[in-house]
Amino acid sequence: MPEKEILIEAKNIKKHFPVKRGMFERGEKKTVKAIDGVDLVLYKGETLGVIGESGCGKSTLARVIMHLIPATEGEVFFKGKPVDKTNIMDFRRKVQMVFQDPYSSLDPRMSVKRIIEEPLRVHMKGLSKEEKDKIVRPVVEKVGIEFDVLDKYPHEFSGGQRQRIGIARALVTTPEVLICDEPVSALDMSIQAQVLNIFRELQKELGLSYLFISHDMSVIKHVSDRIAVMYLGKIVELADKQELFDNTLHPYTKALMNSIPIPDPTVPSMKAELTGEPPSPINPPSGCSFHERCPFATERCKTETPVLCDRGNGHLVACHLKEETKC
Repeated sequence: MPEKEILIEAKNIKKHFPVKRGMFERGEKKTVKAIDGVDLVLYKGETLGVIGESGCGKSTLARVIMHLIPATEGEVFFKGKPVDKTNIMDFRRKVQMVFQDPYSSLDPRMSVKRIIEEPLRVHMKGLSKEEKDKIVRPVVEKVGIEFDVLDKYPHEFSGGQRQRIGIARALVTTPEVLICDEPVSALDMSIQAQVLNIFRELQKELGLSYLFISHDMSVIKHVSDRIAVMYLGKIVELADKQELFDNTLHPYTKALMNSIPIPDPTVPSMKAELTGEPPSPINPPSGCSFHERCPFATERCKTETPVLCDRGNGHLVACHLKEETKC
C-alpha cells in the first residue's frame, strides 16, 4: 500500500495558562494545563475526530494548531515543514477553521457577502469585484446558499444558515484542511444532520481533510475515519473508528461509548461507569489523571502515569490495565 501523506503533524503540544494572582497564596504560581503533551497526525483525505468532555482541551488544541494562540511547548508541521512566522499566511490559506458558535463567529456589521469575501482580502489581495464573485458564487452554491441573498446581514439568517456561511467563508481560499471546532453543537438535531452531510459531500468533491472536534460521540462516530480521545489535556486512546468501537481499551472511552443514545426504547440503555467530575487542570491528580473516576483503578494507577503506546493495529492507549505488550 502507498504511504499516506501527512498534512498536519503536532509534536508534544503543551499549552499552560497562568492563573491570576489572588487565587492562591502570595508567591505561589499555578498554571492551567489545558494541553499537556499531545502528539497528533492528520493524513490527506481523512477525518480525524477528537472527542472528550468539555474542558479537556479540544478547542485549545485547535487554536494552538491554527496558531491563534501560541503553544507553551511543542511544534506544528504542515507537509513536513514547521509552521512559523515565515509561512503562517500560506498555512492559514491552506488550513481554515469552522467555529462552534454560528452567531458570534460572524461579524454582525458586515453583509454576508463581505464576510465570505474577507479571506480573499487577506490572502488574495487585488482581486476585482468580478473576480471575487467568480470565486464566491460556486462556493455558496456548494453549501446551499443562494448568491442573491448575500447582501443580507447575519441576523437575518437561521443558525443552520449561519453555519453554512461560516463553512463558505472557510472554503473561498481553496484550503486542503478544515479544522472544525464543535461545528454542529449549537444547532438543532435536524439541522445538525444537514450540516454534517454538507461536510461529507464537500470532502468527496474537494478532497478535504478534517480535524473534527466534538463532545458528542454519536457525531464523531458518524464523520470520522480515526478517533482520538482526550482527557484532561492528553490523548488517552487513538485508533481507526472501527477498531475503536470493536475493541475499546480505555475505561474512559468505554464510558463515552455508553453515552451514545440508542433510538430504540426496547433496547436497555448502557449506564456510563463514570462518577464525579473531571479533576481540576490546575491541580491534576498524580499518576493516571483518570484514576479518581475509573472503576478499575489500582494502586499503580494512582502513582505512575501511563504512556500512550501501540497495542496493535495502530491502536494507541494510555492505560496500565492494557499493557500486554511493551511500548
